[in-house]
Amino acid sequence: EVADAVTISEVTQAEFTEYVNADGVLQPIRTVRVGAVEGGTVSEIIAEEGAMVRQGDTLLVLTNPELEQQIADQRAAYARLLRSQQEKQLEMKQKRITIRQQTLQTTYELSRLEKQYRLDQEEFRMGIKSRAELDLAEAEYNYRHRSAELQLESLRSDSALASLHAESTQSELADEQQRLRRTEARL
Repeated sequence: EVADAVTISEVTQAEFTEYVNADGVLQPIRTVRVGAVEGGTVSEIIAEEGAMVRQGDTLLVLTNPELEQQIADQRAAYARLLRSQQEKQLEMKQKRITIRQQTLQTTYELSRLEKQYRLDQEEFRMGIKSRAELDLAEAEYNYRHRSAELQLESLRSDSALASLHAESTQSELADEQQRLRRTEARL
């Protein structure tokens, strides 16, 4: 290594020569070419040519306004996506509440219909209602019962869709955050 070739010793009294004339060719022990992953404009030189450096030392500082603008744009995009996700989460929370409310209403209506139909059957047995009235009540009950079941099925589907949207939005946010980190690492 170059540091091993340098000799340091005690100064003694002798004739001082500012330079020594000698013929020859000077060759470095090792030449290392440095390539930057990102280009830019040199804003500061830390290590001058020929300076002793170690691995990991900063040699110079580059500025890259285009990369800095790209990072700013990605940060803004991430912030917009985060805000959008928060809005969607609030919307989904509200939708879940609405779905639960509709489910409760539909379940209540089903229970009420079933009790009314049983009452209609009892009134028929007692002779208060005619066969035609009971048939009409049965048709109404079957129609409303099937309608309520379909509504409950639709509500379950809406709930599943809302959960899927939440997962999708979360995934988009994680992807955007990863893109931002990669771009910032380039800086």
